[in-house]
Amino acid sequence: MSRPWSPVLMSTGWLAGQFCGADQLRISVGTSAVRYGVVVFDGSRLYQRQDSAERWFVALTKHLDRFAQSCAYLEMPLSHSVACLRSVIHELVQRCSEPGPWALRVFGYADA
Repeated sequence: MSRPWSPVLMSTGWLAGQFCGADQLRISVGTSAVRYGVVVFDGSRLYQRQDSAERWFVALTKHLDRFAQSCAYLEMPLSHSVACLRSVIHELVQRCSEPGPWALRVFGYADA
């Protein structure tokens, strides 16, 4: 019997090039993301086999490529490459001790 989809909130995040606790993931009300709703986001699911430590994403590369394309469409240059984001995401997973499944959300916004 399969269990219902109930994603876990990771205790670690990444903001402005730094790993931090999830409770520190905050953006200013002065950003265009908050003031005008100018934000790009995408998401993927991450699963773990119940009988092993193996973890895998659902179409992570496609999600990150779409994220980068959406940022380009809004003329919002990425401060980190897609390869860097993929590496950071894998590092976040390694730091996460909570059992899955997890919901990954990637957000991009302009500071001004």
